[in-house]
Amino acid sequence: MDIFRRRAAAFGAEFVDLTTVQFTPGLLRCIPAELARRYRALQVSESGRCLAVVVSNPSDLQAIDGLCSALDREIEWRVADKSQLDSFIERLYENDEM
Repeated sequence: MDIFRRRAAAFGAEFVDLTTVQFTPGLLRCIPAELARRYRALQVSESGRCLAVVVSNPSDLQAIDGLCSALDREIEWRVADKSQLDSFIERLYENDEM
């Protein structure tokens, strides 16, 4: 996890331990399963038109741009451990087809 904490600090982003986030159906509605899997991203909070979205690699500009275009919302980027993020995406969207 330390590498992801350093990565977050380097990008001026908050590090998020996903075990501390209460994921609800309402929280997951803005990023459909297909987008979450494609861009390896999860929404962790929402305030008005702004979404807080966690990724493991904030330097992946193709994923960042793709998600911004798909969501058409203001996004605050956060960073999480890659293995934790992958595990949560698969668990939270396990009933959604690819």
